[in-house]
Amino acid sequence: MHAKLIRLLNLLVIISMLLGLVGPGAQAIGIEKAQRAVNAAAVVHLSSTQPSHSIDPRAAFSPHQEPNQGCPDPYEPNDTASDAWPFERNAYVNATLCPEGDEDWWAVEAAGGEILYIDLYNLPEDYDLELYNPEGALVAESTNGGTASEHIEYTVEVPGIYRIRVFGYNGAWSEANYTLSNEIGAVPTPTDTPTPSCTNDGDEPNNDFNSATAIQTGVTYTRDRLCPGDEDWFQFAVGMGDAIKVELSHLPANYDLELYDIYGFMVASSHNSGQTTEHINTTAAYPGNYRVRVFSPVGAGSMTNYWLRIDVQPPTPTWTPTPTPTPTPTI
Repeated sequence: MHAKLIRLLNLLVIISMLLGLVGPGAQAIGIEKAQRAVNAAAVVHLSSTQPSHSIDPRAAFSPHQEPNQGCPDPYEPNDTASDAWPFERNAYVNATLCPEGDEDWWAVEAAGGEILYIDLYNLPEDYDLELYNPEGALVAESTNGGTASEHIEYTVEVPGIYRIRVFGYNGAWSEANYTLSNEIGAVPTPTDTPTPSCTNDGDEPNNDFNSATAIQTGVTYTRDRLCPGDEDWFQFAVGMGDAIKVELSHLPANYDLELYDIYGFMVASSHNSGQTTEHINTTAAYPGNYRVRVFSPVGAGSMTNYWLRIDVQPPTPTWTPTPTPTPTPTI
C-alpha cells in the first residue's frame, strides 16, 4: 500500500506540471513531502494493527526468554504452588534456586495407581524435596543433609496435577543448576502365587523362653527351619565369665538373632537386613542356661533350613607369678 500511494502522488504532480499548474522545483519539493507524508501514514497504520497484549510463554510449555540478572533461571516465576511450571511426564529439567530464599514449584499430571518417582540431584547446596497432591496436601518428602541427592517414590491415590517443591534448607541457594527428574510407571499387576505348605522341624514346640530346646555348644545345627510367623528358642549352659559366640547362617529369608540371660533379659542381638549372616559375641554375667531366639522381623518363613552354632569358651585364667622366697638373714 505504501508504494501505491507514492506512485499515485507522483502521477498527480506530473499531470499538474504538464498542465502548467506546478513548476519543476515545486515538483521535487512536492514529491519529497509526499513521500514523508506517506511514510508517516504507513507507520501509524502498522502500529495500529499490532496486538496490544503479550502472550504468556508458558502457554506453549517453553521457558521465559527474559534475562534474570545474576540468577539466570528461565522458568521463573514459579515460586508458589499456583505458579508451578508445567513438568512433562518422564522428563528432567536443569534449574536454579536463586537468589537466597528462592524456591521452585513444578506441576506434573499422574493417574490413579501410577507410581511417581522423583529425583533431585547434582545439588550445589543443601536442597530438599516435597510432593503435594491435587488437594494441596503434603504426601511425601525427602530431606537428606548436605548435597546428598533426594528421592521420592509415591503411589498415586488421587489422580490429577501433583506439585513438586524444591527449596533450600535454611534458605540455601546457588547460581549453579540442580537437576530434577520424574519417572512415572504403572503399578505391576500382582500374580497369585500359591503359598507352599511348611512342615515344622523336629524341635517343635520351642516357640518361647520356657519351651526352649536344649542344645550342645560347639556343634553346628542344620536341622531347624522357620515356618511363616514361627520363632525358635534354644538353651545352653554357661559359666560366669564365659565368652559366648553365636552364629546364624545360610538364611533363606530375613532372620534375626537375640540372646537372653538366665533371668529372661535380652543381653545381645543381631538384626542385619536380608539374608545376611547374624553374629553375637558377648560374655556371660551369670552362670546357668542362656537362651537364643531365632525369628523373622517380617514374619517370613521357608522350608529351607538355617544353620545355628553356639560356642562357649571359659575365661582365660590370669597368670600369677610365684613369689620368690626371701632368704632369712644369718646372724
